[in-house]
Amino acid sequence: MAFASDSFTKLDVSRQGKAAYACALAKKIRATHHDAGDFGSLSEDAAHSEAAAIGPLIGMIQSVPPFPDDLGKDIMRDGQTLELDKLLDDLGRLLDHCEALDYAG
Repeated sequence: MAFASDSFTKLDVSRQGKAAYACALAKKIRATHHDAGDFGSLSEDAAHSEAAAIGPLIGMIQSVPPFPDDLGKDIMRDGQTLELDKLLDDLGRLLDHCEALDYAG
């Protein structure tokens, strides 16, 4: 996939930008996945890889904004172990923080 030369200059890779992206991913997943039965297989449902991206995004930025210390780890663990109901709960916790920090979009 080719990118325009200035594509990356438009990305917000600040801590706040990463937080906003994590919040956007969580919101997208929760909009279409209401319980564990809504997830497709790992190879068919992009929500699995999207959720996997959230943990590192908020794990690297826990001090700004202040996400709970365990939230990134919980999202990673529950996604990796396919505890999808717990994953959805964790994403809900994240979205609560996103809304409080005005990152809900």
